[in-house]
Amino acid sequence: MRMNKSPKLLLLTSSLLLVCFVVFSLGLAQGTEEKPEHGLTQTPVKIAPGGTIEISLAVTLPKGYELSEDPALTVNLDKKSLKAKKLTSEKYQYVFKAKELGTVEHEKSVEQKPPDKPASLTLKVSKYARTRKISIPIKFGLFFCSKENGYCTNAELVRNLELVITREKGTPSSVEYLLELAPTKEELGI
Repeated sequence: MRMNKSPKLLLLTSSLLLVCFVVFSLGLAQGTEEKPEHGLTQTPVKIAPGGTIEISLAVTLPKGYELSEDPALTVNLDKKSLKAKKLTSEKYQYVFKAKELGTVEHEKSVEQKPPDKPASLTLKVSKYARTRKISIPIKFGLFFCSKENGYCTNAELVRNLELVITREKGTPSSVEYLLELAPTKEELGI
């Protein structure tokens, strides 16, 4: 038995299926939305091609923990990733002592300890860099100890620094940026 469907019925069925598909796709996209990472601002840093970004580092630990003395923090930049994005750094691995980092406990006690020597790293943007928004992954190795029992351990964290390379009038060619690393207890495995 063969059924003849009218063109109006086919059009209505097709339209209904298309609407269902679009609504379902939007629902999936909302469910997979990236959540902002703890400890970094989500506002992209604007920089002109040929510019320099001076990144100062500070670490905020949960109450009852402190940075181990040496090393307290390692920072690794992916040379291939930076090169592909027309960025360079003087070094691609940095090691910092606790006294070089500004630290603070983030539950109730909020005393800032200024660093003896500020920990920082510099990224240079090629003058030939394309204007675009890019994300720079930065890997951190954090070494810390419990004040209660003296147990020391480490944690590895990855954060993304968002940059907008633009030739807009008034875009700075030199930017100072404070990157505060503030991991949660869950991220530290404690």
